[in-house]
Amino acid sequence: MPRGIHTGAKKHPHYSMWANIKVRCWNPKCKDFEHYGGRGINIYKEWRFDFWEFANYIDTNLGPRPPKHSIDRINNDGDYEPGNLRWSDNSKQQLNRRPYGTIQHKGVSIDKGRFRSQIWVNGKLVHLGFFDSAEEAAQVWELAKHQNLQLNTVN
Repeated sequence: MPRGIHTGAKKHPHYSMWANIKVRCWNPKCKDFEHYGGRGINIYKEWRFDFWEFANYIDTNLGPRPPKHSIDRINNDGDYEPGNLRWSDNSKQQLNRRPYGTIQHKGVSIDKGRFRSQIWVNGKLVHLGFFDSAEEAAQVWELAKHQNLQLNTVN
């Protein structure tokens, strides 16, 4: 027999997460709506009005919430739906963000309003710094790439 939506639901550890997902996806007055519902992100139809379906999926497939983790969509452009959710810490979620604008240069991303430049060297990701413009970050990446190519051809 299905339980009512409020039968103990508000005390469940996943309830506020579920309620916040719905607000971000459906309420245009929500400050984050433009990054979720405003760009077409939705919540799986079976979970929209049935908290217990959502909670059962999370408990069965993801298990208890690890410390300092929150729900994350694996495909950042996908919905909150089965197969697209995981527990992630803040650093993993930062890597899964979409940029606030289009950056057209390899190795450059936006992080907290600044442009980050990174390059892979010998299988390791090397942080080159934060910059005020995408152009500056791209120039540093190009210089690092050129220096790395010179080192690899000498050895």
